Amino acid sequence: MLGIEDPWVAAAYVLCVAAAALCVLYSLFVGRASDEESPSSRAPESSEAPRNNP
Repeated sequence: MLGIEDPWVAAAYVLCVAAAALCVLYSLFVGRASDEESPSSRAPESSEAPRNNP
C-alpha cells in the first residue's frame, strides 16, 4: 500500500489526515456559531464604559 510495509506506519498516516480533517470541520462549525453576536463580543454600553479618573 503506497510503499508502506508496516501497518502501524500506515495507521499513523491515516490518523494524521483524519485528525486534520476533524480540525477543519470543527473550526467550520465553531466559526459559524461564533459569527452570531455573543455578549462578550459586544461593545460595552455607556454605563459599562471604563472611566479615566485622574
